[in-house]
Amino acid sequence: MPKFVVATATCFLASLGFGQLVDTDVHYYLSGGYSNAMIILASADNRIGNSFSFGFGKTDPRLTIRHKIPGELIIEGIYNETRTSKPTIQHPSITNQTFAIYATARYRGAKRKGINFFGDGGLGFSLLRHSSTDLPLANDFMIGGGVGAEFSTSTKSSFLVGARWIHTSNAGRKRPNFGENMMHYFVGYSWKK
Repeated sequence: MPKFVVATATCFLASLGFGQLVDTDVHYYLSGGYSNAMIILASADNRIGNSFSFGFGKTDPRLTIRHKIPGELIIEGIYNETRTSKPTIQHPSITNQTFAIYATARYRGAKRKGINFFGDGGLGFSLLRHSSTDLPLANDFMIGGGVGAEFSTSTKSSFLVGARWIHTSNAGRKRPNFGENMMHYFVGYSWKK
């Protein structure tokens, strides 16, 4: 448990510090959730766990689609702690901690009755405490996408619920490179200054 607290504090302080470098039109994001490995597309180690993230985002004109749909660039620090849910000889029971930096492009639909839906896609880099059959290196790359909804609580804050799929692998630097496919289900809160 103390490792989780230290990692959470690190995510929070790092993201807060970076967020101060940009102007005041910044969204801050705090979320936590449940993670579950998907035994598809090469993943073999069935893992479950919890995740926590803190990030900041700002609308970026370079991410606008068709000159109509603005995109927001979000930088997150993510801590994920997982364990093998069905241990076998090939995949013994082991708890693993992951710290990741993840950059997301988020696109929102029109807000109706204080609710708007979003979709996002992102890239990142992760560091693992232990390597595994699926992830033979302790430093890996991430790619993913997700969907969710924001429920406005005021003009500057909202609650979020969503799901995100993330594929993590070493990009062929070490064989075999099975990779891990993880679903993250999260709830969160966002606000502006």
